[in-house]
Amino acid sequence: MSLPNSLHAYISELDAFDRASKSDKGIRIEMPSFSKARHYANRLNYARKLDRTENAKVLDEDMPMHGKSDYDCFMVSVKEDTAGCWWVYIEKNDVIPGEVEEL
Repeated sequence: MSLPNSLHAYISELDAFDRASKSDKGIRIEMPSFSKARHYANRLNYARKLDRTENAKVLDEDMPMHGKSDYDCFMVSVKEDTAGCWWVYIEKNDVIPGEVEEL
């Protein structure tokens, strides 16, 4: 089954991204199984794609957010914890995760 093409079908996904944006590092969401976690991660990524597409439609090409999404700074991943629970992680990816040296 394919994913819906309307951004209105992704209310919980957009809410999850908004909650992650208010957090220092991001959030994680517990899911009942790997397949449910993978499906939700796919929905998160597709919602982000639809947001980019919508911004390309409504914003002029010279606007900074044309074809971009406020949620592009997040990494979405699926992880299992030591107790066997599955989680969808929405982590901020706006900081280089280590020391940087110029060459």
